[in-house]
Amino acid sequence: YVRKHVCFSKQNMRDISQSPLKNQDLIYCQNVLIYFRNELRHKILDELGDRLSLGGVLIIGAGEALNWSHPKLKRVDDKRALAFQRVHD
Repeated sequence: YVRKHVCFSKQNMRDISQSPLKNQDLIYCQNVLIYFRNELRHKILDELGDRLSLGGVLIIGAGEALNWSHPKLKRVDDKRALAFQRVHD
């Protein structure tokens, strides 16, 4: 049952804007962004945030989003994970 509702996708992080995937309920991108410079990291995070559906959640690794915010996302108050939820269209 779960397999029908899950999409695993390989993407080139530098070209995430070319991805056809949109309206995702959950994007799990942990411990990947540490390999990019801050400016590119923020651009990738912006693109991932734009691909979330309303109420969707982006989970990333601790320390991967220093000084980053997205106008449509809010930080999830949970000490177990660094997560952001889309709260605006």
